[in-house]
Amino acid sequence: MKRILFILVFLISCNEKPVPAWDAQSQINAAADFKARECKQAGPPQPPLLVFTDQDSRNLNLCSVAITRTSCPFAGYPVICLGIYYPKKINDIPWYLNFNNDLAKRQLK
Repeated sequence: MKRILFILVFLISCNEKPVPAWDAQSQINAAADFKARECKQAGPPQPPLLVFTDQDSRNLNLCSVAITRTSCPFAGYPVICLGIYYPKKINDIPWYLNFNNDLAKRQLK
């Protein structure tokens, strides 16, 4: 019985639904506010990163994590955040790209 329940939960969780735009915007704003407070800044960089369409959860999560890992001063959004404007899911990051150094630390200014 426990195996069947585990398999059902696994199959349901594999079917990822898009994150609504308002929820994605809220997640990005929360990550940006967190980083601004951590860097002791008045607020996140301007102009803000705006979400216009429903998002793939992987693209959204990569952007949110990258925002929290970017270095201070928080003057721009990480390059990986361009993924929220990409209509498809970002595939696995190649082995030769370091997420922390290449995609989270480089900012769009």
